[in-house]
Amino acid sequence: MANSLRDQLIKAGLAEQAPAKSAGRPDKPGTRKPSRPKRAAKPKPARRVASGDPALERERRDLRAMEQARIREEKQAQATARATQQRRDAARAFLLDHQQNDRAGDIPFHFQAGERIRRLFVTAAQRQALLAGELRVAVLGKRDFLITPRQAEEALALDPGLFVFTASPADAQTPGEGDPYRDYPVPDDLMW
Repeated sequence: MANSLRDQLIKAGLAEQAPAKSAGRPDKPGTRKPSRPKRAAKPKPARRVASGDPALERERRDLRAMEQARIREEKQAQATARATQQRRDAARAFLLDHQQNDRAGDIPFHFQAGERIRRLFVTAAQRQALLAGELRVAVLGKRDFLITPRQAEEALALDPGLFVFTASPADAQTPGEGDPYRDYPVPDDLMW
C-alpha cells in the first residue's frame, strides 16, 4: 500500500512516466487554463503484423478470396431476386389488364394447379369455353385469371414461372385405355 495509484499504473504499463509526473504537480495560481470538453478518442486502425510466414499469408489470401466470393454470390442472388420480382410484377399487371373473370360467375370450376385442386367461379359460357380450350386459367400467387390462349403465351413470355391451366377436350371426353372406370362416364354437371 505504499505505492500510490500513479506508481501502480506506471508499473502496470497503463501510464507513462512523464505525464504521470506532471499530473502530480500542483498548478501555479493564475496559470490555470480553462478546461475544454474532451474529444472522444478515435479508434486506431488495427496494425498489420508483418510476418514472413508464407502459410499465414496464404491463409489470409484465401480468407479474402472467400469473403469476396461470398459478396459476389450475395449480389448475384439479390440481382436474380430483383429480376424475378420485376417479371412477376409485369405478369401481374398484364393479367390484371387482360383478365376475363366475371364476378357474376356462380359455377365452380375445379382444376389442378401443381399438387393442389383449385376452384374458380365462372359463368356457364366461361365454363364451356374452358372445357373447349378457348380460355385458360393463369395462376399467380393466390389469384386465378381467365385469359385467352394468346394472352397466356404473352403472360408466359413475361414470367416463365407462371402456371397456366389448359383443359384438354380430348382428355375430358375420352377415357384412357388403362382406366378401369372407362365404362362409367362422368356426367358434365357433376359438382364436387
